[in-house]
Amino acid sequence: NSQFNVFGMFLGKFSIGLHTAGNYTPVTTSFLSYIIGRRVYGGNFLTFNNFKEQYRMDQEAQGNKVSDKQIQAEWNALESKSFYSYLSTANKTVDVDLDRMRVDLGFQGTQEEFEKSYRQIHRDIMGETKKFVERIDGNISQEERTWLQNHFMGQYTMTHKAWLSIGIANRFKSNHLNFNSGIQEEGSYVTMARKMKEFMNETFGAIKRKDFKSIKDTFTDLYLKANATEKANMRRVAKDFGVVTALYLLVLGLRGFADDEENQDLWAVQFTTYLSERTLNETTSTSLGIFEEMTNSIKEPVVGFSNILKTLNVFTLFDTDEYKSGKYQGLSKGTGYLFDNFPGLKETYILRSGSSVEQTRRGYEYFNDPHDWNLLALFLEIEDK
Repeated sequence: NSQFNVFGMFLGKFSIGLHTAGNYTPVTTSFLSYIIGRRVYGGNFLTFNNFKEQYRMDQEAQGNKVSDKQIQAEWNALESKSFYSYLSTANKTVDVDLDRMRVDLGFQGTQEEFEKSYRQIHRDIMGETKKFVERIDGNISQEERTWLQNHFMGQYTMTHKAWLSIGIANRFKSNHLNFNSGIQEEGSYVTMARKMKEFMNETFGAIKRKDFKSIKDTFTDLYLKANATEKANMRRVAKDFGVVTALYLLVLGLRGFADDEENQDLWAVQFTTYLSERTLNETTSTSLGIFEEMTNSIKEPVVGFSNILKTLNVFTLFDTDEYKSGKYQGLSKGTGYLFDNFPGLKETYILRSGSSVEQTRRGYEYFNDPHDWNLLALFLEIEDK
């Protein structure tokens, strides 16, 4: 950095600064929810799901049946024993009320032994928080980086793909116990594949027996008789599908409005539609679209390699030929080179008017069809025919 002036250093760190600022609210909110959502019960800090399972087992052992409403009420009563409740701030430092925590946990050892135990508790909670923030930030923590990321040449193939590694793990990892969190984990698509296989086997068996009434019970039991990890994964897949479907319907409505000839020059309409399409594409990429992203990674191991070659070809700067079509139509190729490589110029140019945004949106739709990898699109296309 000593080789650059203040503006040069600012320009180099501008993008990471915006990235950090954009993630500030979701990351801090998630961290707060994590330390509030770890509460003392049975001598341990438990999550709500772990508490729910443990509390139900304790009550059933005493011959009592409890409802979800009762469990929620008991959980709410433990708010004063959340990890957050033991923290206090003074003079810009965070203090921990170890004495009260020790009493609430019922720790029987010495103070030194408890302080050692607390350090482990702290590491566990921080480890869980890192994994959650990892999903938001799209970056793998230093200690969990892949082999490619730890190799100086492999880093090039992982540029802008840390999120893909996280997405693949969250959907396809095998069943295992996470020693950091103490939670059983499994990829959501692995769970769904197994459950669908079970359902198909039971369904074909019921058809052979001509016991058609049992098919409904089989479908219901897929969720009711599943363990906590399987239920969480099935809910996750359902939520992913619901969010993508809602965004897809929103984009269809906006596209119909934006494609109207009277609205093609309206900047607000075109920009809103363009932003919605990009949001849909990014969201789809982390759900069913992850299969296409894996294929694209095989086709182009280094993201934007072709763009790197274009950037290195500085002779384009002196090319006076004009673009015949596209977002730079009517401009010289030298001007297009400047717009592509000087931060902020391209964005300013393509967003300068409603018609330019509309043209940019058309180009984006050509390479990123909103109908791709959307199950609802199959039914809508059938109806259109």
